[in-house]
Amino acid sequence: MKLDEQRCRTWLQAMVEGDEEAYRALFFHAYTPLYHFAFSIIKSHEAAEEIVSDVLFKVWQQRSRLVKVEQLKLYLYVAIKNTALNYQTRTRRNLLERLEDCPPDLLSSAPSPEELYLTVEMQRRIQLAIQQLPPRCRVIYQLVKENGLKHKEVAVLLGISQKTVEAQMGIALKKIADALAPQMEKIFLGKATDMPSNP
Repeated sequence: MKLDEQRCRTWLQAMVEGDEEAYRALFFHAYTPLYHFAFSIIKSHEAAEEIVSDVLFKVWQQRSRLVKVEQLKLYLYVAIKNTALNYQTRTRRNLLERLEDCPPDLLSSAPSPEELYLTVEMQRRIQLAIQQLPPRCRVIYQLVKENGLKHKEVAVLLGISQKTVEAQMGIALKKIADALAPQMEKIFLGKATDMPSNP
């Protein structure tokens, strides 16, 4: 599930008026994508749950101020990142070591039309290719493809240039394409074999 900027903003506006139902709606809408992002940083289910809950509780506390934030979705991701990094500092764990073991489970649970055509083998190859990406490259790919962030938003979130994001996405997509090449060749050869020969 991706965060919907407009829906979040509508709920936030209602929260300013003290609407607790709107807060619950925002909480359940934002929880899963924010949890996956927190988990990709700290690799701890319990800590990720705690971080997301803390950040979303602060959203309720600071709702009047947050209504002025231009990019609420980006704000939430930055808040998760900062809270997770602070957690790591307290527990003295290294971010890169934690990202190294991050599983490639951030793909969307709802398949796109393109994904419906993929074979099980192709899905396996995609998962393996994502898992083998360098840590930063993998996180950038997941933020763009799973969480629906724009390249510029990912750049702000991770404190890198937009060109770096674009370059890392290019690397990720090339590696995934390379991993799929043998399977695509089989499909192409299979179709060619099925074609009737000229009399």
